[in-house]
Amino acid sequence: MSDRYFPAHCKAFSASSSTVMLLNLNDNSVYRASPFESRLFLALRGCRNVDEHIGFLVRSTGERFPVSAVADRLRCWIAAGLLRPEKLLHHPSAAVSAEPGDEAALTAAVVTARGPETLRPWLESRIASPAFADRKIPFLICDDNRDASASGQNRRLAEALGAAYPGTIRYIGRDERRRFAERLSASADKAGIDRQVVEFLVEGPAERADLSTVGANRNLAMLLAAGDHLLISDDDLLYRCYTSAHAEALSPSFVSDFRPNMNFFPTIEALQERLAHLADYDLPAVAMRLFSSPQKVGDWSLEALSPSLAAILECRSVRIGAISAGYAGARWFSFPCFPALQRFFCNDNYFLEKKNYEAIAENGLNLTLADGMVASDSSFLQGGTLALAANSGAPPFFPLDRHEDQSFAHIFRALDPDLLFCHLPVALYHDPSHKLPFGRALWDSDLGPGRLFLLIVDDLGGRLLAESAAERRGELVRALREIAGLPGSAFRLYLRHLAEAYIDARLRSVDLLLDRYHGEPAWWADDLRAYRESMLREKQEPAAALPPVFADWLGRYAASLDAWPSLQRLAQEISVL
Repeated sequence: MSDRYFPAHCKAFSASSSTVMLLNLNDNSVYRASPFESRLFLALRGCRNVDEHIGFLVRSTGERFPVSAVADRLRCWIAAGLLRPEKLLHHPSAAVSAEPGDEAALTAAVVTARGPETLRPWLESRIASPAFADRKIPFLICDDNRDASASGQNRRLAEALGAAYPGTIRYIGRDERRRFAERLSASADKAGIDRQVVEFLVEGPAERADLSTVGANRNLAMLLAAGDHLLISDDDLLYRCYTSAHAEALSPSFVSDFRPNMNFFPTIEALQERLAHLADYDLPAVAMRLFSSPQKVGDWSLEALSPSLAAILECRSVRIGAISAGYAGARWFSFPCFPALQRFFCNDNYFLEKKNYEAIAENGLNLTLADGMVASDSSFLQGGTLALAANSGAPPFFPLDRHEDQSFAHIFRALDPDLLFCHLPVALYHDPSHKLPFGRALWDSDLGPGRLFLLIVDDLGGRLLAESAAERRGELVRALREIAGLPGSAFRLYLRHLAEAYIDARLRSVDLLLDRYHGEPAWWADDLRAYRESMLREKQEPAAALPPVFADWLGRYAASLDAWPSLQRLAQEISVL
């Protein structure tokens, strides 16, 4: 039998010790199975012919069973609609495309809080590229620099380079940000929206202390570019694109459990040996094509297709709402034990020699990118290079602290489960000269406001029941307000529950790694054990790093999320800063 089939998305319910009911969510039918048959069916992945499905089951389950009997079961599943013909995925409604309004332009933006030594190479590497210059793509420089001298130099740099660029380069410093916020607040007042919502989104609360406001800077860029596709980038990512020969050769694919391929290097020379330069890569063109043109499902590999993603492709018109690219060069992670925790997924050679391992732990040099172009229904995005489709329903970022890209991705997917995120087999050069080496301490404060906010939205996002994105946004707003309004003791108890579950998961991953590699080599194992001890200490008071006003910030984000679609519409009417 050469026809290909994919497994339906099913929920399993135990009816008795000998019977499991499989609810087929693709067609709302019910199938009665034994526990063994249920486990076998739920292990299926991909769109394959019967023989390929059998081979996959043998490899993935390790079960010993008569092949002929399993083939008979697969034919029964086909007859029952549990295994579904590939042609259902090629229905016109299954095109991957953007929202109507695919004539939207593209705006490029940088979020920065540093001086011209960082901004200059970012901007020069882009305005010199035909990918930007030939299309006259406009640039937004969103500068949250509190150093008046540095911001003045950035402004003059933007003016000087803008004089030679065929498009526009708009510098948005703190004065321009304030004027924009005042105008948007005035419009919001007339629309019945609290002025403080605008301040919270684009500046962060006044009591933010020294917390990062990258999320607020990203929100400013989204509002200024409202109605356009937006290509937003960190300020230390040059427009020099790299891949590996392996990734470049792979077909585009649908993948649910996506994680980027990650490798670490002791020296910049070792990293450069692995890089394949893509001199003519046109990231704006790729983003415009993926956002604006229907993608034929048949052009993408279905080998790793999960039942849940197949159900989306079969039943609904889905969209690519966001695109992210990877990193080549400096670290993007925040603590030096991170590479040690990724050992299972990486080239093991560098972990086995102490000198190389210590160099990796200190400098964090890495190559992180997708193995081939991947469209996924996972809640994963990396914010370093991030493209957002116009009218995609993207939410605002939490304006404070780290992990803002992760919580953004979780909310984005929770609001619209039919969205796909696309991950490119491309890494932009992450300039190591702007990243200080780590010290030998193996951890930092992990459970700050950004991480706790991520844990909250991850917890709440999985509980949303409504069909439409607008209704789901309303559900999430109400849930966030309910959590923020809890009495202090109940709020702290809820946060402790989330934090302890997160820490326990990290501890389990450490134990699994130590067991997998038998605690060798000693220098790697010692670091993991030290990290484990630090997490155990943090578990004693897991929310100690949170400021007392965190509940208020949570409530203000709920108000911001509620008002966000209206603010984006109002922002399009503000054309002059």
